[in-house]
Amino acid sequence: MSASFLFALSIIGGVLYRLRGGGYVWTGSTQLARASWAAGCGVIAGIIAGNALLGAAVGACAFLGLILTGHAAHMSLGRSDALPADGMQHETVTFWLPRYNRNDPLWKREAIDAAGMFVIGAVRGLLLLLPLAVFDMNILFLALFFGVLHAQSYLVAWRAHDILQRNDQKKYAPFDWRPTDAAECIYGMLALPLLALGVLWIK
Repeated sequence: MSASFLFALSIIGGVLYRLRGGGYVWTGSTQLARASWAAGCGVIAGIIAGNALLGAAVGACAFLGLILTGHAAHMSLGRSDALPADGMQHETVTFWLPRYNRNDPLWKREAIDAAGMFVIGAVRGLLLLLPLAVFDMNILFLALFFGVLHAQSYLVAWRAHDILQRNDQKKYAPFDWRPTDAAECIYGMLALPLLALGVLWIK
């Protein structure tokens, strides 16, 4: 697999995962947005493996991972002034994590939410990789990398936002860029190439 192909996958992944987060504004359909990311994963897996059925299975599992796990409760990494719209401090797969309140220090809030993002990323990665595990069970270890990338993408985006706002608020404030948007792009740019490498692993 050439570097140029991986670069192209990175760009496609960034766009598709941002779409997954931002949705299709003109339709308001979150399911369509999730399906776009899932379809991208499936098409890439199918092309690389030369197996359309495998690609369809990967796409279906990617979609399943998104509808079964949310991350709204953790994506602010402790910086939100209020709880997410659903009023929850945890998600389906992170109910066991400790909770925090707004008076806790940022490092504690950030650590708990980063752990949540890791768990969610790992669970989604595990589901995504299930069809590949039919060929090699060892591929499931890659789920840990998906978890790390998920948490780190948001950490990098939020830390960069903190630094820029602190160093030159007047210069960067007009852009009003949301760290979560940047994090989605970063994660997609890393996750789709990682999936492609995983498919090569079992090929």
